[in-house]
Amino acid sequence: MCYNDAMKTYFMTYLIVGAALCGTAERPLAERFAHPPESARLQAWFHWNGDCVTKEGLAADLKAMGEMEIGTAHVFLPAMAHLPVTAKPLTPAWFELWETAIREAKRNNVKLGFHNCPGWSSSGGPWITPENAMKMVVASETDYDPAEGKSALKLSQPTTIQDFYRDVAVLAFPIPRPPRLVRASGDFPGDFAGFCAGTNALTLPLGAAHARCELTLEYDRPVSPSTAVFSLDETQFYAKGDVAASSDGKTWTTCGGFLYQLFNAQKTPKTLRLAAPPRNARFFRIRFNAIPCPPWVGVRDKALTSFAFTELPRVEDVDAKNSASTSFAYRAPSDAAAPGIPLASFVDLTPRLRPDGALDLAAAPLAPTSLWRILRVGYTATGKRCAPATLPGLECDKLSKKGLDAHWPHMPQRLLEAPGARDVVTISIIDSYEVGGQNWTEAMPDEFRARRGYALRPWLPALLGYVVESAGETAKFLYDFQRTVGDLFAENYYDYFAALCHRAGIQAACEPYGGPFDSLRCGARADVPTGEFWLGGSPHGSPRIAASIGHLNGRAQIAAEAFTTEAKEGRWQITPAELRRCGDAGWLEGISQLVYHSYLHQPFPNAQPGISLGRHGTQLNRNTTWWPEGVHWSRYVRRGQFLLQSGRPRAEVLVFVGESWPNNYRYATELVAAGGNFDSCGVADLARLAVKDGGVAVPGGLPYDVLYLGEDRYLTAATLRTLKALVDAGARVAGAKPLGSPSRADDPAAWRALVEAVWSGDRVKPARTAQEALAAFDRRVYAESQVALRAIRREVEGRDVYFVVNPRDEAFAGSVSFAATGAPERWEARDGTTRPLAAVKGAAEPGRVKVHLELAPQGSCFVVFDPAAKPSETVAETPVVYADVVVLSARYCARDDKTHGRDVTDKVRRLLAKGHRAFKVENALLGGDPASNRYKVLDLLYTVDGARRQQTVPERAEVSLAFPRRPPMKPENVVADLSTDWTVVSFTGKNAPAAPLKLARLASWSAAADPKLKYFAGRAVYEKTVALPASAKAGLVLDLGTVKDVVNVWANGRFLGCLWEAPYRLALPADLSASPLALRLEVVNTWPNRLIGDAIARKAGAAEPKSPKGPWPQWVLDGKADSGTGIFTWSNFMGWAADEKPLPAGLIGPVRLVEGK
Repeated sequence: MCYNDAMKTYFMTYLIVGAALCGTAERPLAERFAHPPESARLQAWFHWNGDCVTKEGLAADLKAMGEMEIGTAHVFLPAMAHLPVTAKPLTPAWFELWETAIREAKRNNVKLGFHNCPGWSSSGGPWITPENAMKMVVASETDYDPAEGKSALKLSQPTTIQDFYRDVAVLAFPIPRPPRLVRASGDFPGDFAGFCAGTNALTLPLGAAHARCELTLEYDRPVSPSTAVFSLDETQFYAKGDVAASSDGKTWTTCGGFLYQLFNAQKTPKTLRLAAPPRNARFFRIRFNAIPCPPWVGVRDKALTSFAFTELPRVEDVDAKNSASTSFAYRAPSDAAAPGIPLASFVDLTPRLRPDGALDLAAAPLAPTSLWRILRVGYTATGKRCAPATLPGLECDKLSKKGLDAHWPHMPQRLLEAPGARDVVTISIIDSYEVGGQNWTEAMPDEFRARRGYALRPWLPALLGYVVESAGETAKFLYDFQRTVGDLFAENYYDYFAALCHRAGIQAACEPYGGPFDSLRCGARADVPTGEFWLGGSPHGSPRIAASIGHLNGRAQIAAEAFTTEAKEGRWQITPAELRRCGDAGWLEGISQLVYHSYLHQPFPNAQPGISLGRHGTQLNRNTTWWPEGVHWSRYVRRGQFLLQSGRPRAEVLVFVGESWPNNYRYATELVAAGGNFDSCGVADLARLAVKDGGVAVPGGLPYDVLYLGEDRYLTAATLRTLKALVDAGARVAGAKPLGSPSRADDPAAWRALVEAVWSGDRVKPARTAQEALAAFDRRVYAESQVALRAIRREVEGRDVYFVVNPRDEAFAGSVSFAATGAPERWEARDGTTRPLAAVKGAAEPGRVKVHLELAPQGSCFVVFDPAAKPSETVAETPVVYADVVVLSARYCARDDKTHGRDVTDKVRRLLAKGHRAFKVENALLGGDPASNRYKVLDLLYTVDGARRQQTVPERAEVSLAFPRRPPMKPENVVADLSTDWTVVSFTGKNAPAAPLKLARLASWSAAADPKLKYFAGRAVYEKTVALPASAKAGLVLDLGTVKDVVNVWANGRFLGCLWEAPYRLALPADLSASPLALRLEVVNTWPNRLIGDAIARKAGAAEPKSPKGPWPQWVLDGKADSGTGIFTWSNFMGWAADEKPLPAGLIGPVRLVEGK
């Protein structure tokens, strides 16, 4: 019997038993865990890449998904590969494909979802007109001297995108006469005269790594500027540099520096405050240095359209403070009292603007005593388009419901109207927000006044970067404006999208982060709040945002776009073991629904490993070598997610992210490292809290022990009133006293009185971290262990349920004290089994149970307490003694170019000396960012009790240098060593070696001399018959040692199971302990070795003719199995080079029969 036949029998049994059990309304929780409902199934992004989709491919894909027990496939239409086009999106031919997907999904018991627009960001298409598109504030400036005596003045129309512009206001104010730029020069070619005249841009030669250039400006008279203002015809700008000033053009003094990392920015003027403003300088030198940028941005030259110096008070980096970028934060100025332009000095000339842009000056001329700057303020489209898409179009307005109203009928509604869609399509999503800022919509003035209580128009110059009244008042206005923009994003985009989905009878999902809005608020109405995490990095960040949203709003499903990769981590090498470990880490962050990224539609049945989403993965589709075995991992996920979607979550601390910088999430590293957990809440959540036994809870939720106010020191009076009500009701609250209000709307005296009322006496405890906040009230984490484990807690049907993970590469065996009552049980998501756990003798404590627990390296399990039973104390506690750790070297550097980094050995040694055996790899802890815009790692070399070890830890992941000394293990009794004399009876895969193949001793395929075996990817069946010794007893364990990567095991013709991660061992049934024992092992590796072999063939010149229609091999289009010239694989992203070392593969061993468990 082959594995597929065995799995068919197993699969049918699983379905029959599961269906029978699902029909029982009140099945015991353990039974539902073993056979969980379909709602807990694994899900997948389903990318239809590059308009290359076939009906045959869809049928095969959805059949494979059904066999993997994938619950929902979310369809996306990205443009991430140049492929033969079969149907353009939303054409009649494309809708035939969509209807095919609907039919095949129903046939295979798979639900469908879809991204709401082409590409993956964000909501738009060619049907969006500029009137309904995202908009931004723009302005032109005209300096006018009334002495000229003009009756009318033509004002330049501000920047206009998509031939769309509307006026908002015309404001004028007196200014000192500015200097005139008379000369520009540089160490690069350009029209410098045209640049001085404002007619031509300069091209900065920054299109190569480490590129540098220098620009010098000369003015007609000395000037003492405080600010530089410049404009780029660019939306991406990654550069750093310095500004120097001189009175003679020879002797230079540095007066400022800059670092820009602009992605999807608007083409509005950028303001740069000079750190050391010069006095009486005529010459200015600006040095630009290219810095690394994300790979998806690309490196190229940049167009500089203007660069000027001004004495007028300006707001530094105004794009980060007016919602033109993706930032949302109040930044208290250090010079709050510094004067700006008085409000009274502005003259409103709006009624005098004619339709042709001419300003009527005759009726009420401006005072002739000074030069006047006239601001023509309006708005235009941002020009942002849905991407990456083959059907691109403008992004819809996010601040008005008119935007989604203009979008919904053209794609979401049409997909839902397709025949059969209502039976299969259950959800739509707004994926990553990657379309930059938006800071205007038609109703903005009215919305601002209604929400903030004062008029917007007089403060418009502040949006353009002018300091109005004072630096402090301007900062508060800009915060009020950002808050208004954020409110409109939440109500008119994210909330309204959910409402439209519900009106259509489907669920709404969203990834509500990355924009100029309050992420926690924007996700609140989504049925499935969603984050993301990547292989090779930490899951911290957006999963915690999504989890907090879900926990505070009663959502069972909290999703993550899971296992995304960059080029190096993907490359067709993923295994179920790595997915399990990474998925566990996502669960620990509060995720309860894994949606893996990504299943790519495979239109070519002969092309393997197949279509990829470019450098991004994870590449996991029906061509994956171990796809048939993947169902075991899928069931692991399903069982775990059943518990994680049941009941209610319970965490020790609720962290208020703050009001002035609502997206400045601080991970509670110390609390989590100690075994605790937290959620984050925003202003809107704070107002919903009630006090329960000193803790705080949202309606319907379980209480958090402590409310920690985080690091925000600027709160409005409304928030202070909410806090006062909580403290008055007896809530446990910890945090520092605020410094001020971020809003102009607050009365200072009333605000100070509220602060004193809240912080009077000892009502609010001081704390700098979530861990300190918990300790301030003598509260403990729910899961305390001798060696740091990670744990999350839920209450499910009256039971305390913990998911516990050992994050270390060493096994854990010790005691864990759980906040719980009842008898502890260990529940294994791997196979659905449950068994009792032993409690520690003499450790009885009210409200807690101390349990002896053993976990494999990076292992996990659920610990569930039965409140109807009492724990049996059967195990003595073993004290933990830590090994001596000596750090030899530590370097924090770029992952792919380790010359960019710094030595942090002393910093790591100091952390260890202070008792920090675990810490998070982050810039703040390790002395700053050594390699901007790059993936970073910490390379560690150290000794553990004298034995050298090396560790490479990704940025934002946790380092653990706690190594308990374990007592000597009793050696296992080896009944037989089976590492010799195996026969490989078959190979299944491209360019497979000949079989049978006799093996005197087991070894990795990659060590073979035969290139067919060395570069083989696929399946191999090993066979060996063993004569067991007469002394062999029942209870034998088959230990396979090292396996790369998955193995199916038969003994005497009986299928015993699939082993898909270490330890690769299983217990033999008692009736198989007698001689002889016929073993059959089907081993599956991954694709990289075959890809390396083909890379060698291509490098050696193997012919692979391309199609005349595009960059695809003709053999792929012709449906052939291979090129016929020694090339057997194809993908639009091969990922592996000829000079790379093949990976270990096959059954490596040692294989033994042992007595034990």
